[in-house]
Amino acid sequence: KTSDGRYLLKQVKASEYAYFTEHARPYFAYVRNTPSVLPSVLVKVLCAFYVEYRVGDKVKSQHVLVQENLFYGHSVSRMYDLKGAQRAHKGGEDEGETVLDEDLFRANDGYPLL
Repeated sequence: KTSDGRYLLKQVKASEYAYFTEHARPYFAYVRNTPSVLPSVLVKVLCAFYVEYRVGDKVKSQHVLVQENLFYGHSVSRMYDLKGAQRAHKGGEDEGETVLDEDLFRANDGYPLL
């Protein structure tokens, strides 16, 4: 997270980075129209870059995406990690704890979001 909390740096696998850069042109064309034209909950990626650095005499690398922080300026009481997880998980009772898809399903009495 940046020091002001507006942006997140996300390290991704080389395959995810390659997929993103391959589809970057249509992605940015879509994002250019949001939120004013097309409403979306898609996280806006601002840039993608590849970093090489040295640790001693070894060269290491990372693939990084810079994206907006959807929670910047908002008070969030519960976060759901919506990745299609099909595992059993009892949601945490602690405020601010991230919980899974199944927990959202249970919280809505078995109904998906509309």
